[in-house]
Amino acid sequence: MSVDARVILQRRHLCLVIVRAIALLLVLVGALAAGMAFQSRIGRFSGFEYLAVPVLAVLGAFWVPALVLAATSRPLARWLVPVPGPATECPQCGYSLKNLKAPICPECGLTLRSAEPAPPRAPIQK
Repeated sequence: MSVDARVILQRRHLCLVIVRAIALLLVLVGALAAGMAFQSRIGRFSGFEYLAVPVLAVLGAFWVPALVLAATSRPLARWLVPVPGPATECPQCGYSLKNLKAPICPECGLTLRSAEPAPPRAPIQK
């Protein structure tokens, strides 16, 4: 299994765009909700002050998660789209599977269905 760096970069970029779009959507929805809360305090619904949520609480409820998403978008994209390990490592624990005698990882006990035992190396002749 070969790892194509271009494909991984494209997937990470798409993930980064999606995470940042979610953050932007949170900012816009928060601004809309805060505007509605502010209007209910001063507009035609001014008799319902006890139902209105403070504007700063609404902004904080939407903008704090948006800021966290925007600030951690790159590490989040790296975590969501990992670089696959080489075929000679166990997918669960990362143990080296070179010179494996049976299709079972000796470190964690994972049964490797697609892994075949490594063929014995021929001695180098000079």
